[in-house]
Amino acid sequence: MAPYILKRLLYFLPTLLVISMITFGLSSLVPGDPVTLLMGEEVSPDDTSPDDYALWLKDYRAMASAYNLDKPKFYCSIIPSVYPDTLYKIFPMSNRKRAKSFVHSFGSWASVNSYLQEVERMERKWRKKSPRPPNYTKINSLMNQLNTTTDKEDIQRILQLLTQENSDLAIDDLKSKFAQMATGSRLGLLWPKWVWHGTQNQYHQWLIHLLHGDLGISNVDKRKVSAKIMSALPKTLLLNFFALLVALSFGFLLGVYLSTHENTLMFRFLLSKIYAVLAIPSFWLATLLVVFFTTSDYGAWTNLFPSGGFGYLPKGASIFQKIQIRASHIVLPVLSIAIPIIGVIALQLRRSLVAEMKKTYIKTAILKGISRRRVIWKHGVRNAIFPILTMFSNVLPGLIGGSVAIELIFNISGMGRLLLFSIFSKDWAVVFGILMFSAILTIIGMLLLDILYMRLDPRIRLTKEEFA
Repeated sequence: MAPYILKRLLYFLPTLLVISMITFGLSSLVPGDPVTLLMGEEVSPDDTSPDDYALWLKDYRAMASAYNLDKPKFYCSIIPSVYPDTLYKIFPMSNRKRAKSFVHSFGSWASVNSYLQEVERMERKWRKKSPRPPNYTKINSLMNQLNTTTDKEDIQRILQLLTQENSDLAIDDLKSKFAQMATGSRLGLLWPKWVWHGTQNQYHQWLIHLLHGDLGISNVDKRKVSAKIMSALPKTLLLNFFALLVALSFGFLLGVYLSTHENTLMFRFLLSKIYAVLAIPSFWLATLLVVFFTTSDYGAWTNLFPSGGFGYLPKGASIFQKIQIRASHIVLPVLSIAIPIIGVIALQLRRSLVAEMKKTYIKTAILKGISRRRVIWKHGVRNAIFPILTMFSNVLPGLIGGSVAIELIFNISGMGRLLLFSIFSKDWAVVFGILMFSAILTIIGMLLLDILYMRLDPRIRLTKEEFA
C-alpha cells in the first residue's frame, strides 16, 4: 500500500500546484491596493504636505518590499512591446495604473514617462512655492486634476487653464511633452513580447512561504492567517466530528431498517418524515431549536441548553466539568448539522442495500443457513457502503464552510464564521488562505477514500503489479 500512497501523493503535487496558481491569480484580481490595505491608510499629495507625503511614500515602498509586492506577479509575462519591463516598480499602484492607461492610449512609454516626470516636477515645485500667490488654491486644484486624469481632452483643457492663470510654471515644457506623447503610435500594442522575471516574483515567494505554513497576514488585525485558521479550526472540527458521528450512527440504522421493512406502515411513515426533514434548510432547523430549547418562553422545561457560544471553561475546571460545559453547548448545533445528513445517509444506504440484497452471493449465503441479520451487516452493508464513502470524500473540505449558518446562529467562532466575516471585511488574505487549506483537505479526503476502498473491498488490490 505504501507505494500506492506515494504514487497518489506524487499525482496530487501537480494538482496542488495548479490550485496554488489559481488561488494566487484570484488574490491578484482583488480590487484595491494591497499595500494600502496592509498600511491601513492611503495618502494623496493634495491631502498632506510634500514632506509628509514623501515620508508616507517611503513607508509605502518599505511595506511593498517587505511583502514582495515590489516584484512582478509571475515567473514570466507576455505584454505589449511598448510596455516597459519594469512597470511593476512604479509606486504607488494608482500611479502604475495611470501610467499603464497612458501607454495604452498613446503607445510610447518613453514619451509617457517623460510627461509624467514633468507633471511630478511641476507639482512638487508648485507645492513648495513661497509665498503662496492668491490663485494658489485654484492652480493647486488644477494640478490635482492633471495628476489624476488620463483623458486627452481633459489634459488639454487643464493645460489651457493653467496657461491663462499665469502660474509662473514651465507650462510650455509640459505642453511640449504632452504633444510629443499625444503623437505617439499605438501600433506597438499589437506586438507582444515575452519577459522573463526569474524566481524573484510574487508567486514564487508566496509559494515558498506556503510550503513553510505561512499563508500571509490578515489585513484586519495583522495576525498571521495560519494562526487565525488554527484558532478557529478546532471548534469546527469538534462540532462536525460529533455531527458526523451522530449522522452515521443513526443514518446507518435507519437505512438498514428501511431496506428490510419495505412496504410497511412504519416504512411509509419514516420515509415521509425523511423527505420532510430534507426539505427543511439547516439554518431554519437551527433557528427552531434555538427558539424552542434555549428559552423558557414555552415552559420552564424547554430551557434545556445554552443559546450560543462554545462555553466558558473556568480556570482549574476538571475534565468532567469541561466535557459537561462543551457538551451542553454543542448538542443543538450538532443536531442542526446531523439531522439532514441522517436522511441523506439513510436514503442512500437503503437504495444501495436493496440492490445489493438482490445479488446472487447474498441469496447463496442465506441458503447456506447464515442468519439474515449477519448477511445484511457483514456482507450487504459492507458492499453497499461504497456510494456513501464516495459521498463523504468531500467531507473534510466541507467542514470548512459547510457550517457557516450554524456557527453564526449559535455564535461559534469556527472556520465558517471566520470565512464569512473575512469576506464581509474584505480580508482577502484569510479568504484565500482558507481556500488553499480547503484544497489540501480535499486531496487528503480523496486519499483516505482510496485507502478505505482498498480496506473494505477485497477485490481491490492496489499492488505494484496493477500499475505495471
